[in-house]
Amino acid sequence: MHGFRRVIVSGWILLLLPIVGVVAAEGLPRTQFNFKTPSPVVYEVAPLAKRADGPRWLQAHERDRPGVRVEFGSQIILRLAKGQALGQTTDGLGLEFVREFAPQLFILEARSVWNALVAAEMLSLRDGVQVSHPVRRRPMQKMTRLAKRPNDPLFPLQWTLENRDAETGAILGPEFNIREAWATATGKGIVIGFADDGVELTHTDFQGQGAEDLHYNFTIEQPKGEPLNTRQNHGTVVAGLAVATINNGKGIAGVSPGARFASQVVWDAGDSFATELEVANMFKHRVDAIHVQNHSWGSSSIEQLDVPEIEAVAINEAIENGRDGKGVIMVRVTGNNRSSDWSAADDGYSNDPRVVTVGAVGADGRVAGFSNAGACVLCAGLIGETGGDHPVYSTDRMGSLGWNRKSNNDDPEVGSYIAIDRGGNSYSVPQIAGIVALMLEVNPELTYRDVQQVLIHASRHYDFEDPFLAPNAAGYWFSINTGFGVPDAGSSVRLSKHWTNAESLVEKTYKEESLKNVPDDGLLVQTILGGAVNTFRASPGNGLVPDDPIEALPLIDVGKALKPIVTNLSGAGALIQRGGAFFSEKVRHAADAGAVFAVIYNHTGGDERFILGDMNSVPIPAVFITQNDGEKIRTIMASTAEEQVKVKLALEQTGAVINVPDSLLCEQVGVRVDMKHPIRG
Repeated sequence: MHGFRRVIVSGWILLLLPIVGVVAAEGLPRTQFNFKTPSPVVYEVAPLAKRADGPRWLQAHERDRPGVRVEFGSQIILRLAKGQALGQTTDGLGLEFVREFAPQLFILEARSVWNALVAAEMLSLRDGVQVSHPVRRRPMQKMTRLAKRPNDPLFPLQWTLENRDAETGAILGPEFNIREAWATATGKGIVIGFADDGVELTHTDFQGQGAEDLHYNFTIEQPKGEPLNTRQNHGTVVAGLAVATINNGKGIAGVSPGARFASQVVWDAGDSFATELEVANMFKHRVDAIHVQNHSWGSSSIEQLDVPEIEAVAINEAIENGRDGKGVIMVRVTGNNRSSDWSAADDGYSNDPRVVTVGAVGADGRVAGFSNAGACVLCAGLIGETGGDHPVYSTDRMGSLGWNRKSNNDDPEVGSYIAIDRGGNSYSVPQIAGIVALMLEVNPELTYRDVQQVLIHASRHYDFEDPFLAPNAAGYWFSINTGFGVPDAGSSVRLSKHWTNAESLVEKTYKEESLKNVPDDGLLVQTILGGAVNTFRASPGNGLVPDDPIEALPLIDVGKALKPIVTNLSGAGALIQRGGAFFSEKVRHAADAGAVFAVIYNHTGGDERFILGDMNSVPIPAVFITQNDGEKIRTIMASTAEEQVKVKLALEQTGAVINVPDSLLCEQVGVRVDMKHPIRG
């Protein structure tokens, strides 16, 4: 079984996207430009007069995916093939050389944004040019959900660190088992870089924690780590969860209170995310001294987005060469849009197999209601969708500047902490970054792959009713919701101390070119009676759907299934009418009665059909058919008393075989399909 993605793929698989030239009518300003990113992309830009003193940034979006929005600047990113000369390539375009970012990867300056657009398009058409486009600023959203709440900075309230009965010590629910880890390590000697909107460096709980020579604001290119405006509080809240000091009699304790931190500012004074060049500079900044990077931000679009080429180069440098070749450990979010069926795999940053991608688990042990699912999820931190009886506490900007607006002139501690009332992956990520710091203190020789493996071995699950939880081929329990589970900090430190480094990474790539039509709307419900087969189109839910057809089983009509079902549905499918309760509640009643799957039909709308929502935790597959088709099935069932109508779930599907001649013991498997889709890209 696998989780159904929000959109059903249709169309022809394409290996290359065409470059389309657009010529404006004579006398009118250009609105479309073709660039290599390195994939060919056509952008539509706001109309702009052709003049040198135009705006500093120009808004634009991809022509074929309007939801992918950018802002273009006056600098150009240019990558040339090996041996291609820069001067010969750029001759006659009036561009100024700025620097060589990496071998054959150049930064050029144009006189204006308009000139950058025109020149970058012309360069894209020249021989030997692999990448050519103006520097882009892409909107990113901070992974946060907050509401103001009075705080209480006592350690006993930090259930994420230790969730035990005060008298017996019995474990009450999910926790990091932090005190066992602290007996050996607190993160001493490790630096965590927080790529965020700045950290209040003078906060009481950060005294002595900051690595002063490593703070840097990449949007203004100055060695400063403070927020640039009074509304930027996110980074201070994030940092406290990992590095708030301990035993000072004030506030909270971070997961790794002995670690130091570097504030790496990537949000400007207007609270816009940095340009791809500025972000690339952040990724490769002082990778000799910053051991862990915390990225509590991610894509603000449901579309599949690759990491920009210049950032990918910088990330590769940090992971491959940082920490003397052992690799900077990058800890990233899964995302906060679970209710809209976003996938962590659609964010190119989080889907990188070299990073630690972190989901979220609430105090009840289940995946948090906001946390995106995906095969790239490695583990989970601890925070629920709402605070309720289990809020997570962290640092806030002091006095009236933070989200907690309480202040007292005589007591600067008032208003300096916050109970996070609305959870987000922003806050699960620094928890895991802190655990990584503990691990690196006891064994600084761990590579990024070792860190991933230790976290897998040290993690545990709390929700064994998760329908996606299953053992993988190596016998480890995995779920697309929570990865391998919540890490135990004590186990993580203990394993790290005596860990043997993984053998050198071996990468194998196999390519198969195949042009096939991917079926659209290919989920089918088929009734079988007396040799007659009737086929109906069905929509899946956002929970379990069949990877393979389900054999024909007896179909039993259970009405609206508003209450627990007394009929034994073992080995059968349930036919359910919509209305009166949530879909998930109806299907759970059918599952509790033993049903293998459920077919829900609409109670209105004739031929109206849609995807079932709120099905993430339902233990059996469910599909949805129209009112008209549901009534047809009921008519077929009523037409006979001698023979029971059977129903099967079938799939119209296609596939391609990739020949793998080697015998492999795989650590990770990635499959990349080049295709074109109206939403996914």
